[in-house]
Amino acid sequence: EWDAGAERVEVVERMTYDQLVLDERRAWPSQVSGTDAAAIARALHEAARARGTQAFVDAEELERLKGRVAFVRTHLPEAGLAELDDAALDATLAELCVGRDSLAELREANLVGALVARLGSQAAGLLAKEAPERVTLPGGRPVRVQYPPGQAPFIASRLQDFFGLAAGPALARGRVPLTLHLLAPNQRAVQVTSDLAGFWERHYPALRRELGRRYPRHSWPEDPLHAAPPSPSPVNLPSAFLTHPCRSPPCKWVHTSSIFSRTSLPKVICTMLNNITIRVIVSIILFNCNRGLPLTFAA
Repeated sequence: EWDAGAERVEVVERMTYDQLVLDERRAWPSQVSGTDAAAIARALHEAARARGTQAFVDAEELERLKGRVAFVRTHLPEAGLAELDDAALDATLAELCVGRDSLAELREANLVGALVARLGSQAAGLLAKEAPERVTLPGGRPVRVQYPPGQAPFIASRLQDFFGLAAGPALARGRVPLTLHLLAPNQRAVQVTSDLAGFWERHYPALRRELGRRYPRHSWPEDPLHAAPPSPSPVNLPSAFLTHPCRSPPCKWVHTSSIFSRTSLPKVICTMLNNITIRVIVSIILFNCNRGLPLTFAA
């Protein structure tokens, strides 16, 4: 039977006499030997189906896999890749129910991985090669490939990451060039193209002058085809994450993250409160001195 409160299958043993229950014992399948594994899997599958597939998989991860499979089916039809429809999802979910007896165990199972495995090793290898999750640009930066339904796949990265490339990456055995979203340092696209060579020749010279004025600290070489792309680096913190540690020179701007890396947050808060308390006491003393009032201290 299904225990809705515990979200798992339980084994129920009843002693009856003429439809009258004389005794009843309940236990988890793992606590009872000789249980019907197929019946347990069916009960779990019915409960999981009632919850919906979305309860056991990351929706974005599943959509990305569906997009990759649909892309291969469209541009490499000779591969004969099976469609990932609702029937395939339900059948894979049923397979995952075998050997399990709770929804918690299903949530921990890798449904997307099971879907890929269900395609077969050869099809999974084709999918990884011709419709990869990520591509690596010349500077070593891995970029996720997006597969929107009914549109060309695309990637988005800094314009400088494409230095040294005469043409953008292509998928499906070179049949489909990736659409490239070339980003400025503010992470906004300055060009969207699938013709990188044409961009370097026709649009980059004027764009280089504009970006050089707006972002003079960045490198904008005249010959991007022979320029080295920057190496991957951590995301820079915005100015809101900067703090000024002192009022009198000489002083430097420092990242607050470096402060917290050297000491714990409670210590930082206590230090700030102590400084505020000292300033208040000094202000009171100066105020009383200006009024000519005597200072008294209680032991």
